[in-house]
This record gives sequence, C-alpha cells and structure tokens, in this order.
Amino acid sequence: MIENGRASENGSYVETDIIETTDEDGQVHVFEKVSELEVDGQDYALLIYKGNQAEDQEDEEAKEGEEGYEEEVVVMRITYEDGQEVYEAIEDEAEFEKVVAFIDNMDDEEGDVEIDVTDFTENNEN
Repeated sequence: MIENGRASENGSYVETDIIETTDEDGQVHVFEKVSELEVDGQDYALLIYKGNQAEDQEDEEAKEGEEGYEEEVVVMRITYEDGQEVYEAIEDEAEFEKVVAFIDNMDDEEGDVEIDVTDFTENNEN
C-alpha cells in the first residue's frame, strides 16, 4: 500500500502528494512529489519513484527498510490541461541540463538541500 506521507527528520508525519503517470504502454507508475520548482517560467517537480502497479508494493516497502537502499529521484515538467497538472518526461536534453544546473545551484546556495544531480543525469539517459 502506498501511503500519502512520510516521516520527517524530527519524527513527525508530513503529508506528501502521490502522483500516478501512465506511460505509452499503458503501465501506471507511482511517484511521491517532494518538491516543485520554476525554471524560466516553466514548472517542474522533483519526484521519488515508488514503483508501478505491476510490482508488489510490499517488496518496495521492504527495499526502503534495507540499509543502503537509494530512492530513485526523477524530475518532470509540469503542464496544465483543463486546470489539472500533467507530468511529462523531459525529452529535450538542453532543457533537462538547464533544470539540473538550476537544482545544482540551489544545492550550493541553500546548503541544506541534499540532491544528488547524478540521479537526474542517469535517469534521463535514453
């Protein structure tokens, strides 16, 4: 079962958004939205991949409890259709690199943001 939240560093429970996207094969993928950002007037979301409906969610939860388990972080473009958010993969490499550079710069400026940009680079390879 996918929960709509997670424990924060101080132990309190923080509600999060669960996003479902459907790929070209009709497979539904589940993500947890952890942040939104705007780059040059375009909205983007940082998401943690939680699996797809074909996977056993108990296996996913077991992996999360394993030491050394790393969550897969994904960045997607947010567009709007009929007032609803639509999440799209970033296919243009220049746009993707611009967003990654923005995130990397945020990490440098704020100091407390921990984002491994290599996660994005590896996930965008086609």
